[in-house]
Amino acid sequence: CAASFAARIAHAVFRDPVCDWSIALAAQRMETSARHVTAQLFRENSAFMTIVREQRLMRALLTLLAQPHARSDLADLASQCGFASAARLDDAFDAHFGSPASRIARQAWYPALTWSFSRAGERKDRSKERNR
Repeated sequence: CAASFAARIAHAVFRDPVCDWSIALAAQRMETSARHVTAQLFRENSAFMTIVREQRLMRALLTLLAQPHARSDLADLASQCGFASAARLDDAFDAHFGSPASRIARQAWYPALTWSFSRAGERKDRSKERNR
């Protein structure tokens, strides 16, 4: 089963969120006409700018969750994901997820959830002491 046209555009945006996306650019990347892009998205009941915004948000969210250094520099994350500023990223997160990116960045890592890692370290320390 071939991916929908909207899914193909979403994949392209996710891979390159900082790009200045437009219907014309999407058409060029998909090797078709802007008219075809518009018509196909209409048939699939998809909106181009919604696809772009959601893919940029998903890329930013996954980066926040997977890369600890991204949490400390939201302005850099915003520019890497196609947002004009950290404030715009915060507003977009708040509108889409119900929480600003700055809050998600603070809450993305909880020491209580990493108990297995800290416990593993404690076990190693105890076994070293026993072997002495």
